[in-house]
Amino acid sequence: LRDAEAGGVFAYSYIPDWSAPPREKDALDQAALILLLLQAAGDDEDMRAHAAALVAFMLSRLFDEDRGVFAGRQVKMEDGRWWTDPAVYADRNALAIRALVVAARDLQNAQAGDAAERAMDFLLAHCVDQRGAVYHCYLDGERTAPGLLENQTLVAAALLDLFELRGAARYARKATAVVRFMEEALFDAAAGAFGDRPAGAAIENMVSRPIISYVDGALPAGNILAAELYMDLNDWDRVATLLGNKRLKEAPGRSYSTYARALLHYKKMRRMSP
Repeated sequence: LRDAEAGGVFAYSYIPDWSAPPREKDALDQAALILLLLQAAGDDEDMRAHAAALVAFMLSRLFDEDRGVFAGRQVKMEDGRWWTDPAVYADRNALAIRALVVAARDLQNAQAGDAAERAMDFLLAHCVDQRGAVYHCYLDGERTAPGLLENQTLVAAALLDLFELRGAARYARKATAVVRFMEEALFDAAAGAFGDRPAGAAIENMVSRPIISYVDGALPAGNILAAELYMDLNDWDRVATLLGNKRLKEAPGRSYSTYARALLHYKKMRRMSP
């Protein structure tokens, strides 16, 4: 799925042998692969090189220098030119920020750290309100779809990453506000889990009532992202509540892969903690 000509990776393949990708690239995929490669690389210089190439693609092709934020996707048109989506998506930028913070640390890439900080400052100015609600999309001065669980968790985690990288207290304070809004607007105490959006939120193409899901979609399931966020916050009681005693609606499989990952991570971290 790697684009040897223009850089980056395509979003998926039409057929199972990976040989027929569409001409579309999503920032989520680039960022997730950077994180995966750098986590797995160790002393493997090939993996580090692939990660560095994806970082370079994101900085050169997806980062808007004028606005200081990442494009969510690019699509190749019939005439061979690439169309870049002008909308700003909170989830894609948050995961990009997380990936570039790791690249700044593990690859000593100062440009990656600077871009991550600029993108977060854009999100804070345009996509996060005073309550800590994160808006999914920003375009032409309009922001839409506030309070989606995936956005809240990813932005909070990215803020904590930047706080660790830069030491700026404003990032930690805003992370606290984003988590507080998530807990007040989305947590269902009876279920011991988060709904996917605030009650009564009118969001196009989504059912009108909040749902609680542990199934992965385009992103890892929101409750799993929340569990991992609380691991970073060392709130083990909340992690245990989110992961324990869940009744899955179908047999666990690929759609529950990050649930399994979070359970393994939880067990490992609990063994290591005092």
